[in-house]
Amino acid sequence: MGGSMYFTTDGGANWISSYIPTGCSGSGFTILQCIDIVSPSTAFVGGTDVCVNESVDGIVYKTTNAGLNWFQSFRGDFEHYDLKAKDSLNIAKSSGAFMRSSDGGVSWNYVSNMHAFGGIMSDPFRDTIMVSDTRGLVIRSTNRGNEFIELQTGNTKPLRNLFFIDRKRGHFIGDSGVILFTSNAGETFSVQQSNTMQKLNSVYFINKDTGFAVGDSGVVLRTYTGGILTGVESNNAVTNPTEFALLQNFPNPFNPTTAIRFDVSISGNVSLKVYDVLGREVAVLANEYLRAGSYERVFESSDLSSGVYFYTLRADEFEKTLRMVVVR
Repeated sequence: MGGSMYFTTDGGANWISSYIPTGCSGSGFTILQCIDIVSPSTAFVGGTDVCVNESVDGIVYKTTNAGLNWFQSFRGDFEHYDLKAKDSLNIAKSSGAFMRSSDGGVSWNYVSNMHAFGGIMSDPFRDTIMVSDTRGLVIRSTNRGNEFIELQTGNTKPLRNLFFIDRKRGHFIGDSGVILFTSNAGETFSVQQSNTMQKLNSVYFINKDTGFAVGDSGVVLRTYTGGILTGVESNNAVTNPTEFALLQNFPNPFNPTTAIRFDVSISGNVSLKVYDVLGREVAVLANEYLRAGSYERVFESSDLSSGVYFYTLRADEFEKTLRMVVVR
């Protein structure tokens, strides 16, 4: 049993699958774990072939026709956690070791031991390379991968992914909603509140202020400030609203979390509360002094049953109530 790749040519309206066969001589299966797209026609994908009663091999496949066909460019080592391509020839990958290729993945040169588990890399073609680790550690090299060391983060939850905004500032995300942030390339780490216990799997920033993280059960987190990734609060708001506003939560219906955005046009005491259909208060998302700006709160409904709920924003002389639905 091999693995499947999917691609679209119409903005996601339709998806076409292409098959990557397993290289096992007997029974086995393929796990595809990472992909990097170099150009509209060229991409690399890496992963693992698990062959029953034979071996566990790392694999790298390449396409030069936009995903219609894939051919194996490398097989060996142990499972591959991540690979990143600088261009169609220069590639780096992480497994138990850090390796580079300068011929499009045909041959690989061992660089150093990485000792990372499930490691996702920052840009491996810079002097400083950061790697997430499912032991809760961060692995770092400051000499282009010639040597890696383990950094203690104060976190014990598995770290699943990372994204660096620049050479020093980056976010690490993982199990139980953990989000770590460093502003100095791993010299220190701070914990950011996510308001979810779901496993977070991927994180991406489109600029230094706006970023997203996604996780299990359809969780989507967002920041507009480059700070608190979950949008628990957009401190130093990036907008100056001219009026109070309460927006429809998203997603809706939802399970177990949803995001509620609102605008505060005049600094003052602000209340955002959730009620059931009988008018009983079930959650307080805000009850504090807030400066004028745009804000977002994440509502966790794990303890609530399916049904209709209402959330009400009160600020100055403004009051508005909207409806949302919890599904199980």
